[in-house]
Order: sequence, then C-alpha cells, then structure tokens
Amino acid sequence: MWVQTKNPPGILFDNFKETFDQLYAEGKAGRPKWTEITLHCHIAGRPTLVPTIRKCLEYAKRHENVRFALKRDIARWTLKREGKA
Repeated sequence: MWVQTKNPPGILFDNFKETFDQLYAEGKAGRPKWTEITLHCHIAGRPTLVPTIRKCLEYAKRHENVRFALKRDIARWTLKREGKA
C-alpha cells in the first residue's frame, strides 16, 4: 500500500489501526493474536514514514495487555504452549 506513490504515509497507519483493532478484539475474546510491522529498508527508509511508524506503536501502547516481542520470543512462547520447550 505504501509502495504505491499515490498513497500517503497515513495509509499505513489506517491499515495498521483497522488490523490491530480487529485482532485486539479477538484477543480480548480469548483468542490471542499477533501482528507485525515489517519494514523493508527501501520503503521504510523514507523519512516521511518515521512519524507514521511511531504513531502505530503509540496507538498499540495505549491498549492494555499488549506485548511487544521479538520473533524469537514469540517462537519460545509458542513452543512452551505446545509443550515442546
């Protein structure tokens, strides 16, 4: 969505927020979810995107029981739940 030059950086936030809100509601209903922001250097290296990424993170931080984890942390959590760690 951001690669399309006709789209403003805010399109990233709008899509993040809608995805986050849906997954957050599912998590509160007992089905934990996760989402990520993938930043490729040829796209995320644009200075105009920095405030948008901050806005996404700040939005997520305003919600209770949101955890920020590295992918290895997610893998360890999953393995533990599956009884394989």
